[in-house]
Amino acid sequence: MSENGLTPRQTLLVWSLLGQRGQALQGAILPEVVKADREQLEARRLIKVSRQARGALLLQLDDKGWAWAAAHLTDAVPPAYQVLRAWLGLLSAHLEQHGETLAEFVGPLPEGAEPLPRSPRAAGRSASARALTPVGMRRKIGQAYLAITGGKTGESALLRDIRAHLSAFDRVTVDDALGRILAGDKKARLMRINNPNALTAADREAAYDPAGEPFHVLWIMP
Repeated sequence: MSENGLTPRQTLLVWSLLGQRGQALQGAILPEVVKADREQLEARRLIKVSRQARGALLLQLDDKGWAWAAAHLTDAVPPAYQVLRAWLGLLSAHLEQHGETLAEFVGPLPEGAEPLPRSPRAAGRSASARALTPVGMRRKIGQAYLAITGGKTGESALLRDIRAHLSAFDRVTVDDALGRILAGDKKARLMRINNPNALTAADREAAYDPAGEPFHVLWIMP
């Protein structure tokens, strides 16, 4: 076991999921997933495991898994995979040089991608019900922002307009992404409109209000 608490084989499983943008059916992962490794990663909340149609298992990186991966790009992998370790080292250097996060580099799943053919129940779900990584939702917010500002950064965009552009997603999903921005996004900020006379009913309704201090504006730096 390495200093990070994962075996090289468990580390390799994390990279396998990253290579598929954070989720994959267990049967599609090579080398074959060992049950003990899967259960230990799930117990540490690095991955989530859910049962799909016909008993297939879907493995997804949890938020803690994304954070772990970003901090351990140069960790040991099984001896047969040293080429992978060399490439991960280059990736680590690239991210540091360009100030890019691992999640931004990997990117979201292609829109509408499904790990299995959808069942009749799943076929009726909206876009908000489909699996979307936190990075994917953050990218959706960025796209909405640019649509509102005419493609410009360094501008203010009202959350009422952001929510209108993201109407395909439920409020909880959008709020979760706004919470991540508030928690420490390097490129985006949430701001308040402190003058109550400048707020409309729509502004108040659309505000992100995690603790009784509502935010009304999104700003993304150039």
